[in-house]
Amino acid sequence: FWLKTPMLYCSMRPWPCCHSLLYGPRTLPVRWHIHTRNFLKRKIPPHPALGDHNTEEYDTRHGRKWMEHPRKEFRKPVLYSTIGRLNFKPGTSSGILRWFRPRSNAWKRRLNEQYRKRWPSDENIDMEFFAEYFKKPWKRRTFLETAHALPLHGVGYTFCRTTRPQESFLLRYVKFTERPIKGRMRGQFLFNGKPALEDVATLHKSVGRWKGSPPSNMSHVVRPDFPEVKEQEQ
Repeated sequence: FWLKTPMLYCSMRPWPCCHSLLYGPRTLPVRWHIHTRNFLKRKIPPHPALGDHNTEEYDTRHGRKWMEHPRKEFRKPVLYSTIGRLNFKPGTSSGILRWFRPRSNAWKRRLNEQYRKRWPSDENIDMEFFAEYFKKPWKRRTFLETAHALPLHGVGYTFCRTTRPQESFLLRYVKFTERPIKGRMRGQFLFNGKPALEDVATLHKSVGRWKGSPPSNMSHVVRPDFPEVKEQEQ
């Protein structure tokens, strides 16, 4: 607490500074009033909105609403429940036990939720709305989102992250419970190209930077080019 008070901001040692205020500046010749003035004139950054992962324009375009803070002059996103789960009980206040709320794991999951429910307007229901998770930046696209856009949902592909190129994952089975954000996968874990574990799920599936390489016998899945259309002779 004493580090945040203006009068004690001049020294990291509380006793000499308090001693100088009581018995004069001779015991500790510190110009504490200069530090106090700088402390009061410091630039405080704007208050971050709790639970914001994107800008307000992006969330409004994809059906996630923002609201005015009831006691402060800034806007914050509405913390909807997760896609595929029940809504929060009507009348439940997030301010219950406010002193305990920052320490609650449920409150932390609510703030870090990446797949909140979406309520778009009529003019925003288009292809861009449905392709939101496919258009995510590559650095934020998760494993399931990357695999869902590949043929056969990525089965047979070898995935690896650029941050750990020595570790790779050969996907053999995937089942989506909520496409393309939730599902179960099983495969083979490879280390330096050699099998290490069988019938396991991949690590770091909720982070981005995934790359998938197709197998060598993938020609039977990829559709060949259409033949050239010959003009009929009249």
